[in-house]
Amino acid sequence: MRKQLPYMAVTYFLSRAFFIGVLFSLLIRTSKVDAWISFLLCFVIGFLFLFVLQYIASYEPEKSLREKYIDLFPKSYPFWMLISILLFLFLAVVGFWNLSNLITSQFLNKTPKFVIQISFLIPLLLLLRKECKIILRVSLVLFYISILLFLLSFIGLIFQFDFTNFLPAFQSNITSPIFPFLGFQVFPLFLLLIFPNQEVKKGMKKGFCLSSLILFLTTITIIGVLGIELCLIYQYPEFHILKRAYQGILTYRLENILAIQWLFDIFIFCTVSLKGCHELLAMKKGMKEFILPILTVFLSIHLFKDNTIANTITEQYLSKIIPCVWLLIILAFVLKIFIKKRRISPTYLKTESIKRPQ
Repeated sequence: MRKQLPYMAVTYFLSRAFFIGVLFSLLIRTSKVDAWISFLLCFVIGFLFLFVLQYIASYEPEKSLREKYIDLFPKSYPFWMLISILLFLFLAVVGFWNLSNLITSQFLNKTPKFVIQISFLIPLLLLLRKECKIILRVSLVLFYISILLFLLSFIGLIFQFDFTNFLPAFQSNITSPIFPFLGFQVFPLFLLLIFPNQEVKKGMKKGFCLSSLILFLTTITIIGVLGIELCLIYQYPEFHILKRAYQGILTYRLENILAIQWLFDIFIFCTVSLKGCHELLAMKKGMKEFILPILTVFLSIHLFKDNTIANTITEQYLSKIIPCVWLLIILAFVLKIFIKKRRISPTYLKTESIKRPQ
């Protein structure tokens, strides 16, 4: 169990990174008061796909991600690696935009976004220059802090529930968010393959279940306390609800401290995603390591110039394109692994030996 904790921590962050500002907004707009039902449905379907990711992780667990690409796609690995690098990079761009937008809109509304992005870019560069085991250790420390902040938030809000906010029930579309949830919560766990270890498979399952439980509690808490009308008005209801925690007891901007848990999610995701790019490019230590992080900041500033453009791109295009690209990569891996295992299975080899002429 102790060896699984770092991988469980990374899984926890990867599956939560796009909940704030992306998935929850989509969930509220499509399912409204039935968002909690839709989330449960997404979890069940996502849990089934988790077995697919575990199947991939169990194949040659000691090999790096790059080695798996070369092994499974000996002739076409440059093509598949290029698609994966572009996907990882673009997700890091979306994450960086979401991170800077959250801070500028809720914390520092007079601070330019590029200043905030550069302040996060520095620790990101330092972490990317380290080995994967350092990223795992940092993730584990932040994981404990994040769990503590969630518990403080939940305890401070649990007695403010209004169950009438969940009525009328079963009157909204609960199936539309499924595909985006797979693309932004489940499929990104593929990034765990950059950590070559046998414990990834077990840590993945436990981390996903824990993060899903916490996100489900977060969903019902936000709806139960704020109500669907305020959830639809606020850009980040996940942040605004924290203002009501311990209201009247602690008046000093406590929400700023509690909201750090969301920043951890996005920061670790961007780190792991860009580390995956470095892994596939076989990038050695040096100035070249700075190229992709700086490019990420540049693209996040110029692609998402305002919230209207960002929301349109995210909800109308990325919620459909990103899951499709993930699904293409994952299915290609599953198919190749299945074929390769079948070829080296004892039954297959015995059949082939019988077919050979004496």
